[in-house]
Amino acid sequence: MALITSLIFLALLTLIGVTAMQTTTMEERMAGNLVSETEAFQRAEGTLEEVRRTLTGGTLNLSDFNGNSGRYGFGASPDVQADTTWTGSSSAQANNHDDARYVIALKTPPGNPVVEPGSGCTGTGCNEGHVFEVTARATDESGRATVTLQASYWKQN
Repeated sequence: MALITSLIFLALLTLIGVTAMQTTTMEERMAGNLVSETEAFQRAEGTLEEVRRTLTGGTLNLSDFNGNSGRYGFGASPDVQADTTWTGSSSAQANNHDDARYVIALKTPPGNPVVEPGSGCTGTGCNEGHVFEVTARATDESGRATVTLQASYWKQN
C-alpha cells in the first residue's frame, strides 16, 4: 500500500514539474517577444523623431513630394499596410537604423497653406504652413517584431 501511495505521489510531483517547466518556457518566450517589440517600437519612434527634426528644421521644397524617396504629394498617400510600400524608393531609409524606413505624405494642398492647428488664430497675421503625415516602420534585430507608428506635423511656411 505504501508503494502504491509513493508511486502516485511521485507521478503527481512529476506532473507538477513538467507543467512548471512548460509555463516557464512560455513566459520566457513572451518576455523575448516583448523585448523584440520594444526594440522595434524604439526604432520606429526614433525614426519619427528624425523625420520631425528634418521637417521642422531648415527649408522644405514641396516639389520634392513626388512619390520618390518616400515623399508623397497631396492626395497621393501610400498604402502603409502594403509590404511593397516599405521596399525600394517607395519609402526612405532612416539614418538611425537599417531596419527602419519612413514615408511622408503632404496632407494640405501646396498652394493652400493652413493656419497652425490649435493656435486659435483667425484673420490676418496668423502663421501659415502645411501638415505632413509621417509613417515610420521598423523591425527588431531578430526580425520577429515589426512596429508601424504614425504622426502628423505642421511646418510653417
